[in-house]
Amino acid sequence: IVGQLPEPRSGAVAVAIGSTIYLLGGNDGSGDIPSVLSTTDGKTFHVVGQLKVAVQEAGAVAIGSTIYLIGGVSNGVQTADIQSVNVTTGATAIAGRLPVSLSGESVFSLGGAVFVAGGRSGASYRNQIDSLNPATGALARSALLPEGLAAAATARVGTSVYLVGGENPAQLKTVIRITAAG
Repeated sequence: IVGQLPEPRSGAVAVAIGSTIYLLGGNDGSGDIPSVLSTTDGKTFHVVGQLKVAVQEAGAVAIGSTIYLIGGVSNGVQTADIQSVNVTTGATAIAGRLPVSLSGESVFSLGGAVFVAGGRSGASYRNQIDSLNPATGALARSALLPEGLAAAATARVGTSVYLVGGENPAQLKTVIRITAAG
């Protein structure tokens, strides 16, 4: 153990920009947390900003100095909001809306584009991989996953993204590799 968060959090999402880790949303056991925290050492945390809608189980991706927080669950209800956080200024906004509410989706950038893979929409597990325009919320079908899934661990290694495990609704042990086309 290297440090302690200012408050307990589950269902949060972390994004790294350079040597800084940003922690967005989550739940402390009594409610969803709107604060966005930053740390460079896991010991000292600073409040960067406040989300417009406190969420947990969202997906996130960083594009330059902006983090896009996509979907999630707010007060027990799935949301279609795309929130943006400028980590330089701390400004937050609702940047757009997805055509469907999502939670537990994997969000990543690959080949210069932003993608949303899987996730839950209502009680259904999505098997779509869609390219996303964060400014408008427009989704365009790019590919299909071999099965619908949500809550997969997501990691990018070079030009590949791995979706590891997850649920559908049973716990999964699959590893799916997604590569950039071209």
